[in-house]
Amino acid sequence: PIPENMFVVAACNPHRGNSLASHEQDLWLRGSYYVRPLHPTLQLIMWDYGSLDKVQESYYINAKMKMLHRTMPNMEIACLTDLIVESQEVMRHYAEELLRFHGVSSEEAKLAS
Repeated sequence: PIPENMFVVAACNPHRGNSLASHEQDLWLRGSYYVRPLHPTLQLIMWDYGSLDKVQESYYINAKMKMLHRTMPNMEIACLTDLIVESQEVMRHYAEELLRFHGVSSEEAKLAS
């Protein structure tokens, strides 16, 4: 048994920046998850596991596409998945370049998020 002075904390995705979905017009987020601000008492034990790598991201997007578009042929899902993954890579590169242009390192950006 777990001692009375111990508790279990589940894995969570802490709120960062503008990621809080609270409006009905955010319909594209349905079927996913809502990110809520982490309670201040949990900040001390928060651990950042980082982001998905390209292969994991591709797998996730492909699975999500299959779940949302069950009648779409697998070849089309695979092509769309590849396009989405590549567009994500382009946007990440663009964001890094924009931060660098403004004198912000990627490490500083991660700390501020």
